Amino acid sequence: MGILRGIARWFVKFLLVISIAAFIIASTLAYFSTAENLLPIAQEVAMSQISDSQINEFYTGLDAQCKQQNKEIIIIQSPIEGGTSTITVNCTRLKEGKQDEVKTIFGEQVIGGMLQNASSSNCNGIDCISRGPLGFISQSFHSLLKSFEIISIIAMIIFGILVFLLSEGISSKLINLGSPFLFTGLGYFLIPAMKNNILAGMQNSAVASKIADILFIYLSSRFLAMMLIGAALIIAGIIFKFIRKKEPKKGGKKK
Repeated sequence: MGILRGIARWFVKFLLVISIAAFIIASTLAYFSTAENLLPIAQEVAMSQISDSQINEFYTGLDAQCKQQNKEIIIIQSPIEGGTSTITVNCTRLKEGKQDEVKTIFGEQVIGGMLQNASSSNCNGIDCISRGPLGFISQSFHSLLKSFEIISIIAMIIFGILVFLLSEGISSKLINLGSPFLFTGLGYFLIPAMKNNILAGMQNSAVASKIADILFIYLSSRFLAMMLIGAALIIAGIIFKFIRKKEPKKGGKKK
């Protein structure tokens, strides 16, 4: 019976490792699959890639529209990838800020509009990826990732409870529960090598490279958190075991 219990415990611990890893990956991808969370990254990358001549050209076009419509506030429909973006321009601020105001408009409204269009694109789950990188932030694909995240959380809870029940003694329970978290968290030390290999193949795409770089930073923090949780549980189990050993046994002879 003890052997079967041990085998079952190790098998459940293995499933717990898989569910923890699945949670880390699913939650990270779900976080980055929204237009709101991806916008600062896209803005940073886009502004680093756009040249001064392109900014000047954009400014000239907007200034011409302001003069033509002769209004304080003008609204322009700008073609972007995946549809059009509605751009609201304050002509007074444009004239005063010039290139700086153009960068603000481009970053917040053009890039933001492009991501919002991608987020609301009509695609279904995993098929969204076939539409290109922007399909990654579609609402349908985000919902799919959130579903995986919820399933992995439920699996973690179930397997964690099973590990706890299959272990004997509070010390053993804490150590056996902490070891899968610690083992999964060791993936933190593999992230740099994975990051370098993947980024090496993205040198021709500044956008993909920047997103992947930040993605790995976020993954690293998740793996590190799991490793710390595991280490804390194991240390707590060891301390509890040490304390129990130090406790005087009941039923001893009285002096």
